[in-house]
Amino acid sequence: MVSYWKNVSIKKISEASGYGTATVDRVLNDRAGVSKRTKDKILKTLNNLQNTNQKNNKKNILVCSQSGPSYNKTLEETIERVNSKNHNKFNLIKKFVAAKNFKPDHFIKILNDTSKFDAVIIVSQEDQNINNEIIKITNEGKPVVTLTTDLPNSNRLAILEVINLTQAHSSSYNRKTCWKKNRINFDGYEYALQMSTGKRARF
Repeated sequence: MVSYWKNVSIKKISEASGYGTATVDRVLNDRAGVSKRTKDKILKTLNNLQNTNQKNNKKNILVCSQSGPSYNKTLEETIERVNSKNHNKFNLIKKFVAAKNFKPDHFIKILNDTSKFDAVIIVSQEDQNINNEIIKITNEGKPVVTLTTDLPNSNRLAILEVINLTQAHSSSYNRKTCWKKNRINFDGYEYALQMSTGKRARF
């Protein structure tokens, strides 16, 4: 028996392969009476349909960042690497802009078309028009996470802050008791990750 076919209907496999539902049923349940050629074709059809379904079911994540070239490059590489480790479960829509060239319209236009994405990761300076777009997005039930900088007057789900512990003063951060679970080392510096949820976060 083919154990992984039930996410595609027998009728759909039959229509795509050109064989009757009874023949498809015999192949999927590993019953006799079907030639190897027919079986191979039906299984190939099943595989194609599953790949199509998987592609269509991927979530689209919009990644917007206005920062320096080094930060933008590191963020892009990190997100790509994480997505790859997760078998590319997400389609990444990327908009990276150098901070010195940034204008709010760079993000407002792409944020406005909410039909193209299911979630947003954003690094941006405070701007009321960008906040308004994020409010609209979260009102549709789509999560928005801010990185490094924050948009506190928007409805973002959470902010992920990066604290440089190597350079931080001990009076500001108790390094012995805080940040233990989320510490990372990068280029000789020790960092801590902190996630804070928004007052109006939607779960």
